[in-house]
Parts: sequence; C-alpha cells; structure tokens
Amino acid sequence: HMDPTGQAFFPHLCLASHSCLPSCEHWLVGRQARVRAKRKIKKGEELTIRYSYLSLHRALLKEVIRDAWMFECSCDRCKDKTELGTFASVFKCSKCTEGLVQEVENTTSDAYNNCNTCSHAMTKQEVIAKSGALRKLEMSDPDTADIPKIIAQITEQGGHALYHSVIQLKLQYIEQACCNLTEQTCSLVLEYCSDIHQYLQALNPGISRQKGRVLFCCSKARMWMLQNGGGEEKMNVVREKQEILKMQIMAQKMISGYVK
Repeated sequence: HMDPTGQAFFPHLCLASHSCLPSCEHWLVGRQARVRAKRKIKKGEELTIRYSYLSLHRALLKEVIRDAWMFECSCDRCKDKTELGTFASVFKCSKCTEGLVQEVENTTSDAYNNCNTCSHAMTKQEVIAKSGALRKLEMSDPDTADIPKIIAQITEQGGHALYHSVIQLKLQYIEQACCNLTEQTCSLVLEYCSDIHQYLQALNPGISRQKGRVLFCCSKARMWMLQNGGGEEKMNVVREKQEILKMQIMAQKMISGYVK
C-alpha cells in the first residue's frame, strides 16, 4: 500500500529485523521493494536490514531508533563505543586538541564522555547538542566546491576524517565532482574514496549499491588521472587500465543490484 505522505507498507519486507550491520540491503523500484544479500548468509541465520541512517552519530541514532521503532539496538556496532574502531561518533578534544572524547564505561557521574588525554569531560546533553550542530552543518546543502570548506569547519569543531558527518559530505563530494573532473578534484576524490572505503569496510561491510557508487567514482578519477597524467610506461598504463576496468565492472554489478 502506497501512502501519499511518502510512507509505504511492505508486508514481506517488514518481517526483516533491524541491524546497523545488516546481512541484506533493500531499496525501492516503483511500488516494489527489493532485497539483496550483502554477504554469505548461513542456514538459519536471521535476515536483517538497516531501518535507519548509516552515517549518524550514535547518540542521535539511538534516539531515532527509539522514537521511530521503540527499541534499543544491540548489534555489534551499537555495543562498541568505538564503532568497530572507526571512532565515527568521537570528537577531538576542544581543550587539549590532541585527545579523543570517548564514552565513559559504566559512569555514575554527569561525565558521559571523557578525553583520553586530558580528562576533559562532556555531559550527555553536551554531546547530543554538539553532534546535532555538526549534523546541521552537514545538512546545509553546500555546493560541490564548498563541501571541503564545510568539512574543514566540522574538523575545526571536533570532527575528523572518519566522523559520520564528514563521511557523508565526502560521499556527496565524490558523486558530484565526478561530473566535472580536474586535477585538483581528482586528488580530492581519491583521498575521500580512501577514507570512505575504510569507513564502509567497518560499518557497511559486504556488497552494497553505495559501495558500488564509491568504486565507480574512484575508477573514474583514476582513469582521468591516467589519461591526463605524465608519460607513464606503456606496461604500467595497460595494467592500470585493466585494474580500472575490473573496478568499473564490479561497480556496475553492485549498483544494478546483481553480483555473482
């Protein structure tokens, strides 16, 4: 049933449980919902999809899931305060500028996050307010050329290369910049793709349409650099073209919804 407000009910899709590290991904094609396995699924293993956003600070993500679906997620990502080693919800300390302000284990005080270098503390309310402010910067809908400036602003206010809002902006940049590549934009696309790949390997493992788009953008930037670069040895050029072609084929399979 399609609701004119933008909501929809899919009786079979709704049987899948939520996980922030799902075994499947889903998307809509017209009035149909399609589901694809992201990885090999063992016999008897539960099929899961992601109900919520991928790139969202864990304090905000918990609120979204609790308010919309009325449960607390207990997947491996949510149980791990480092978010599987990405520290994607951790701020750089505003006091010493060297440490990371991380969640405190089993705290009974107001200190929700403490710096691992200078012990500067933040309350839960301060963490939510700051993550919300950085999210607002992310959602400011900047032009492609302005995205690196917004990333710099977020970094100055406590973000870092794998912080959720920074990654989301990098994803926007690589897709938009690939329409008009230059030497400068190619360098940024390749740098951003490296960070995004590290982030997705941890927080969105397996195949996905998103990973396919990132792979395509990376291959396009590499091809531009190859075609517009200096005099490469012929053997190296052939090898690079073969590698880029493999990337583009895999990217197309991921984006189209088919991978074998």
